[in-house]
Amino acid sequence: MSANRLERAMTALRARDGRGVAPYVTAGDGGYATTLAVLRALEAAGATCIELGLPFSDPIADGPVLQAAAERALRGGASFAGALELIRAFRSGADGGQPSELPILVFSYANLLLRRGWDETARLVADAGGDGLLVPDVPIEEGGAMRRAALAHGLAPIFFVAPTTSDERVRAAAEMSRGFLYAIGRFGVTGAHTELDDKALAFLRRVR
Repeated sequence: MSANRLERAMTALRARDGRGVAPYVTAGDGGYATTLAVLRALEAAGATCIELGLPFSDPIADGPVLQAAAERALRGGASFAGALELIRAFRSGADGGQPSELPILVFSYANLLLRRGWDETARLVADAGGDGLLVPDVPIEEGGAMRRAALAHGLAPIFFVAPTTSDERVRAAAEMSRGFLYAIGRFGVTGAHTELDDKALAFLRRVR
């Protein structure tokens, strides 16, 4: 796999010893037009890449803020196919905006993706203009099929590590990932806190 948009963005950051921001956005929260407007505003503000979350009815690792966003999106009719059209419009400028090269990573639980099979899912995401797959409930031991499909279609597979992850598993997850490694900085659900404590910073230093 040659370097895709995400890997090029990460390479550019590292070359200047820079730091990037990867905002999370729930696809379809407020409608797809609203999501597109948010993506374009984030790009204008300097985001390095976007984590585009596919709304799911049972998000096991998300806190109340992200759960509420997913519920609103689902009530509004958000779907996998709709999210792909959203990416395609953002990439091409079909919404009236400028065509964009900002990397977009599809964040989803495995349940939504496995029903199509990893290869078909990766193909559809890549064809729409996506750049990577973030699937928090797929551990490295079960991630080989996802990784192979992602690489075959030019996507970056990204795996997760947590403060309880051993050094050996951190190394394995890093070797399986492309672009970056997703380090979960704290225990518990996401979306409730905005600061990192000393333990989280020590964990990030260990991962680095």
